[in-house]
Amino acid sequence: MSQMIRKILGECPCKAAVEIEVQGTLNALTYKTKADGNWVSFKRIDWFTLSGGGTFDGLGPKVWGACGGKYCKELPVNLRFHSITNGLVKDIASKDSKQFHVSLLSCQNLEFQHFTISAPAESINTDGIHISRSSNISVTNSNIGTGDGCISIGPGTQQITITGVTCGPGHGISIEVLVSCRMKSLWLESESGVIRTFSNTDKGVRIKTWPASFEGSVTDVIYEGIVMNNVTNPIIIDQVYCPAGVCNAKGFVDFASVMETLGKYCSNRVENLSYRKLGEYSDGECVAVDREDITSSVLGKANIF
Repeated sequence: MSQMIRKILGECPCKAAVEIEVQGTLNALTYKTKADGNWVSFKRIDWFTLSGGGTFDGLGPKVWGACGGKYCKELPVNLRFHSITNGLVKDIASKDSKQFHVSLLSCQNLEFQHFTISAPAESINTDGIHISRSSNISVTNSNIGTGDGCISIGPGTQQITITGVTCGPGHGISIEVLVSCRMKSLWLESESGVIRTFSNTDKGVRIKTWPASFEGSVTDVIYEGIVMNNVTNPIIIDQVYCPAGVCNAKGFVDFASVMETLGKYCSNRVENLSYRKLGEYSDGECVAVDREDITSSVLGKANIF
């Protein structure tokens, strides 16, 4: 069974736990919105559960490319969670979102289990799960395939656990420290990724930071037990991520305790690690790679950057 839904907003505070069960398929409208870029939103709820085996279909193919391949704020996110505390999203699917599939902001103790995201590799700006200013977030035993990042982790986020997740197609899993000049500081700490497999992705695990006038930090990052099949760039650490070409080259984000203890690569860029800092390539200061645990099915050496 499928049903077309215009817009949903579930907002508390509520006196009791909130449980929502979705069965069948909910279809979004097929045109751009002029509001806040949301389709289904849940806000300020303590003890929240979304389950039932249902699918949220954003019908993205109808509008992808409407903004000429650029970011389009008028396109809605399939599922938005704002200020959710003690939550569980289980056995739910997001399909063909017009923009991000899932956006988390200011959430605590929220877990995704057996969550499925699907969109073609050519879909534009369709990040799987974007996490910002949140803590104690976990994604377990899930499958994510989309046209952008499978999981992206933004500023002010800490204690993220990713286990048993299959990523691909897509742009991998990234920590995105995009510092604007008006931000005094930001941090990402205790981000632990125990991922199952990356297959046919453009990128694997990535940390990208935007040069800014204030210093920030990325600390205690561990990736382990990862299998990469046909991944173009398995490991990327970039301190001069600047897609618009207008950045302050004086400030940068410090890295501390970044560890790559990875599994098997079936890619052609697997041997060496370097990272880019203020326009130059440097040896991996504060970056440890346990090469004894890295194996490759492809002969040859190439830098990873």
